[in-house]
Amino acid sequence: MGKSRFYLGITVVLLVLSLFVIGVYGSGEEGKVDLEVYEDLADEEEITVRIEFDESNDLRKGFGISSIFSEDVEETKESLISQIGEEDVIYESENELYINISLDELEILERKENVEKVELEGVRELFLKDTVKLTNASKTWSLQVLGTNITGLGQSVCIIDSGVNYTHPDLGGCSEETFLAGNCSKVPAGYDFVNGDSNPMDDKGHGTHVSGIAAANGDIIGIAPGAKIISLKVCSSFGSCSDSAISSAINFCIENRSKYNISVISMSLGSGLFEESCDSDPLADEIDEAVRNNISVVISSGNGLNNVGPGRTGEIAAPACVTNAIAVSATDKNDNIASYADRNSLVKLMAPGTQIDSTYLNSAGHATASGTSMSAPHVAGAIVILNQFLSLSGQISKTPGELEDTLDSTGFVILDSVANYSRINIYDAVISLDNTNPVVSLQSPENDTLSSELGQSFRCNATDDLSLKSRTFYLWGENETIVNETYENTVGTEDSFEINISDLTLGERYEWNCLYTDENGNKGLGENNFSITIESILINLLSPVNGAHVKDDEVNFTCDFESEEKYALVNSTLYIWNDNNTLIYEKTKNVSGKQNSTEFNYTLTGEGEHEWNCLAENNNSDIRREQSNYSLISDFVVPSIKLNSPSDWSNYTGEQVISFEFNVTDNFDLVGCNLILNNDSVEGNASSVLTNDSNKVDYSVSVGIHEWSVNCTDLSGNVGNSTSRFLNVTEIVTEDSSDSGEDTSLGGDEDRDAGGGSSGGSSGGGGGGGSSSGSVVTGNTVNSEENGTETEEAEREDEISGAGTGITGNVVSSEESERKGFGITGAVVAELAGDYAFPAMIIIALVVVGYVSYLFWKKRKAKINSDEVQKL
Repeated sequence: MGKSRFYLGITVVLLVLSLFVIGVYGSGEEGKVDLEVYEDLADEEEITVRIEFDESNDLRKGFGISSIFSEDVEETKESLISQIGEEDVIYESENELYINISLDELEILERKENVEKVELEGVRELFLKDTVKLTNASKTWSLQVLGTNITGLGQSVCIIDSGVNYTHPDLGGCSEETFLAGNCSKVPAGYDFVNGDSNPMDDKGHGTHVSGIAAANGDIIGIAPGAKIISLKVCSSFGSCSDSAISSAINFCIENRSKYNISVISMSLGSGLFEESCDSDPLADEIDEAVRNNISVVISSGNGLNNVGPGRTGEIAAPACVTNAIAVSATDKNDNIASYADRNSLVKLMAPGTQIDSTYLNSAGHATASGTSMSAPHVAGAIVILNQFLSLSGQISKTPGELEDTLDSTGFVILDSVANYSRINIYDAVISLDNTNPVVSLQSPENDTLSSELGQSFRCNATDDLSLKSRTFYLWGENETIVNETYENTVGTEDSFEINISDLTLGERYEWNCLYTDENGNKGLGENNFSITIESILINLLSPVNGAHVKDDEVNFTCDFESEEKYALVNSTLYIWNDNNTLIYEKTKNVSGKQNSTEFNYTLTGEGEHEWNCLAENNNSDIRREQSNYSLISDFVVPSIKLNSPSDWSNYTGEQVISFEFNVTDNFDLVGCNLILNNDSVEGNASSVLTNDSNKVDYSVSVGIHEWSVNCTDLSGNVGNSTSRFLNVTEIVTEDSSDSGEDTSLGGDEDRDAGGGSSGGSSGGGGGGGSSSGSVVTGNTVNSEENGTETEEAEREDEISGAGTGITGNVVSSEESERKGFGITGAVVAELAGDYAFPAMIIIALVVVGYVSYLFWKKRKAKINSDEVQKL
């Protein structure tokens, strides 16, 4: 029995422990951690998550035994913060926690019974970009009237809510001191009717959120970013808003409407549900008074019953149900009616209300919220923009009911089982209020133009206050027949249009205009139609061309004529005037047909500038001549040229560039001048020739004797030629000092000194050494073997040749001549140059041959005498 009780006790303990373990570890719901959390922790050591807590804590979690040991939500949060670390907490609210965690710390969250959901922190875009585009508010901002953009500038909206965080950078960024002093530009005024002071600082966040939707201007941009906000706090931090506070706030807006230019009140509050108008509501009198003062009162329709349950399809909250109020319900961003939105036949307008990102109180400075509370400030901002446009365009202001109808008639239609609604389209609403016609200006051709051109370009301009849509060009002929009608789309506030029309008819009168239409269908034309008449006779002055120069006194003048189809040409006349504008010639010829080309010949009697024109007449007595005379310059004088340098028979050594300089004079401008070398034109300076001034042409001249001159041509084709000159370019001569080889030399060093030069000039080769035959050697070196002499004879001959000459074809060095014992120097030879050069050379050569023969004979005789002595 004892053992049985012991085992029974052990069993109970184990069973309790098992149930505890199962309760603790089985209490977590499957899928509480979003899959993306695991995926991000696989790549990152630490991420930010949002933790949502379950406050019910009922026995459905686990098996129920664990509830004995479970924590409430506050205890769970404190436990998590203690285990993970307070420094990792990002944001904490009643039922949620944003915190940085690691993979190990995620296991702690999974074991916590009160943790219902763990998901990644949402990353959202600042700026109401979804809804400002959806409602076409951003497109409206670019519109201008009188140079001012349509952004709500100069208007104020009263926001009756939980106050505003005026320190928010998107709502003015003002300090409390600046605001209380009335110096905050975005939120210039407000009042706290909850606490009875002048500081409407928001402690709920709701009022700051709806204020940003209406008129924020910063990272978040509201519907009317240029508008000011008058913030009236009527709701406590718990969201309770008393009728007395609301009534006082509406009256504040009425009393200060002129001071702050208040044109709209926005209220995102209410209670109860009503199928029909609730004009007995305690706030109805204040709403009606505001409307009588032309202030629109925009109120959200409600979310279910006091924010509980789905939206009602036949009921809305009060005070939105007051007849004079503008009730606004909500759509999502796909233009579906929001599930929470109340609506009935009292509602005309809808605006986005789901997941609206706007200014808030938390550290991030913004938050996302949903509800008809978010829809109402969209409409309030739209009404501010409409009122600004009406004011700038000088129109009479519209009543709140008319503005509601404007938004209703221009919005996107939302179909519902109860009624059809309009999701607001602000751009189209503004366009619908445009009552100004485009301003059109006809540019060219000018009115009453008379032209001979069969092709014409027509140009007009237009401007519009908001936006042009299309343009139409009209050209009418006789009997108002449309000759051309051209339609094109256009955009923007300005436009310039041009169209080319060809094949117009001679003698016909046309009228034209441009019609512009703007986006609201307003139309504008040029003040009056412009007219253009194509002349009945078309004239073309063919030749000479306008501004022509002629060199012959007899000139041929040719004119073309064409008459309109109904009439024939009868005569044509040529007129010529001299440079004194005196008519010097008039000649008429009879012509016929619709077209004619007439030639006139006239002999000019003097030089100078003339003008000429032709006139034609048809059998309808239509007379026509070219609008402008043509000019003609007659020039019979050739250019006069004087050569300056080089002078006649100038000498140059070696090929080189020579500057040929000259002066030229002429009555008129020149076409150009050319250098003539040896009867060929080799170089010119057409682009730079100067009349009555010095000119030059540079040209490279080769060796030889050259004849040169210059000719110049003027614009009339007259050619002037200068006289001719000569110049001589001789070759550069250098002394050849190279030694001969042993196989061709006459001896050693001594022999080389005696050798003659090998170079030849224009008269022949260089002189060589003396030979046994006593002849003068020119050109090549003499080889002793070819002369058949002995070495000893060669040495004697070398001695003889040592006394020989150093004469070359052109120049003889006096120093070399003296060294070789020959008395004739280079200077003597130079004096013999010229026409007597060749005979002088022949005489000198004969003298040298005779002298060398005499020396040779004398030495030979001496040698014979010596041999005879040896024989003796």
